[in-house]
Amino acid sequence: MIYIKKMPEPKSLEEHRCTPGADFDGLDKTQLRECLLKEQGYLCAYCMRRIHNEKDTKIEHYIARNEANELEYPNLLAVCY
Repeated sequence: MIYIKKMPEPKSLEEHRCTPGADFDGLDKTQLRECLLKEQGYLCAYCMRRIHNEKDTKIEHYIARNEANELEYPNLLAVCY
């Protein structure tokens, strides 16, 4: 796994988190995915392979997802399939 220096979270995640009843499944992940890939240098957080296409990624929770951390930016990583 690579070391990732986390940048500020995308505005869309911050706004979504402030919405009553917000959860990870209801989030439009487009901007989030772009931000994660940029800060990771377009490398998979686990295997360090180059990610060429944003559609070839999924967003993973570093610490198992639960109600308290599912929308916390420091807990999110972009990984390849």
